[in-house]
Amino acid sequence: SKTECEDLCLSESRFSCRSATYDHLRKECHLSEEDRFSQPDSFVVRQGSDYLENQCESRQTRCDYTPQTRDQYLIYTDKSLEAFSDASCKQACTQERDFNCRSYSFLSETRPGTTQCLLSSDTQQSAGGNAFQLTTGALYAEKDCGRQGRPASQSSSRPSGQFGRPQIVDKLPQVLADPE
Repeated sequence: SKTECEDLCLSESRFSCRSATYDHLRKECHLSEEDRFSQPDSFVVRQGSDYLENQCESRQTRCDYTPQTRDQYLIYTDKSLEAFSDASCKQACTQERDFNCRSYSFLSETRPGTTQCLLSSDTQQSAGGNAFQLTTGALYAEKDCGRQGRPASQSSSRPSGQFGRPQIVDKLPQVLADPE
């Protein structure tokens, strides 16, 4: 099942499982050392498959942030906090432990006297160009951990797919299938 596939990735000890793909039709689970951030050009959306990303893996703590983009924020939010400033929002993203925070949006004018910090495990690349809302006073920045980027896709939905072959080869000798 999809849940068992998630558990297999989390418990994998032979290699660092950064993602998994569960094929609902074949009832197969594919584990991978790569994810949509480490190999963005190899990520392929597949109908009938769910892409599962291990949020506990590949956290890089020494990352800079991209220059801020003004007047827009990412709508995909994993956590919302009150923040006193852009700097405190950036610090909250850096110190986040519940998930792999890859970007933050600081909203200075949500309501009079109220500021908001939106933390996300997505980036412009993973969420797509249509995942932004225009708002005066908003600041958006994402972590830059030395990865090779590519232009954001124009897709308006979050990806659900798997990695193409042969660029990424799973480390397991066989595919793990549900017994029937």
